[in-house]
Amino acid sequence: MSNINKGSLRRVPVENYSDDEDVYGDDGNMDEEFGEGQGEGPYDDEGSVDGSEYDEEEDDNDYDEESLKQDLANLPMGALAKANNALISKSQEKEQSSGNKAESIKSTTLQKLQEMMAAKCVKKERPARPERPAKRTNKHAPTEVSSKKAVGRKRDIVEVQAIKARDPRFESLSGHFNEEAYRKNYSFLNDYRKDEINMLKGTMKKIKDPEEKAKLEKTLTSMQSREQARKNQEHAREVIKEHNKSERAMVKEGKKPFFLKKTDQKKLVLYDKFSKLGDKTLQKVIERRRKKNTQKEKRLLPNR
Repeated sequence: MSNINKGSLRRVPVENYSDDEDVYGDDGNMDEEFGEGQGEGPYDDEGSVDGSEYDEEEDDNDYDEESLKQDLANLPMGALAKANNALISKSQEKEQSSGNKAESIKSTTLQKLQEMMAAKCVKKERPARPERPAKRTNKHAPTEVSSKKAVGRKRDIVEVQAIKARDPRFESLSGHFNEEAYRKNYSFLNDYRKDEINMLKGTMKKIKDPEEKAKLEKTLTSMQSREQARKNQEHAREVIKEHNKSERAMVKEGKKPFFLKKTDQKKLVLYDKFSKLGDKTLQKVIERRRKKNTQKEKRLLPNR
């Protein structure tokens, strides 16, 4: 490898060097400062290694290293700075590309790990095993049950239909309730109640124990009040029945039907009741009702 002409090289200070100054020529070769023609540059073909002359290469290794060091020392500072910047930019690009690849690999691995952990956390639901039909030797034989399954102590061998409760008040099987027919059919009970009241009155006269006498007296008063309420209801029904009978006769004559309200029915029953009483009895009843109403009004007044 021929040495570069030392006289043709010159040092350029760093301050006078600019990036616009091209070290290489238009044809890709070194500038004239490095010399012209073959054998003048440091990368001449004469310095290439020939495969057939391997022994000569070993001898010239030391000489080539010394010549390369000397050529690099003679290079201008601007060319060395430009080459250094190019090497640094290439190394940075490589680092960035390698860093992006590493980040992408890291993110994919993290995503895979998260998916694996989520899959482990979720319990796998086992599909229900399909029930196999019971085996039979023939269609008339009983079904065979596996001996591996435990048999419950309580089991329905023959299914029994559940008995449904029936309320006769709301069932159509019992028919429509006729109150008038009911009273006529069970009218004998009224005679029994009257006999019981008379018996209680007779026993109260015989008993001397005050506690027993108080119990019988309480029972007697409740039975008498129920009997009196039944008589009042019977009287009200009779009064309303007579009024409806007269209204039907008036409708037949061509008049419009008139139906009483519940308040008017109560007034009609009271008028009929008081009209049958004498003067003294009527005064007593009115006085008793007045006292009852005053007591009711006092209870409704606020406490002071």
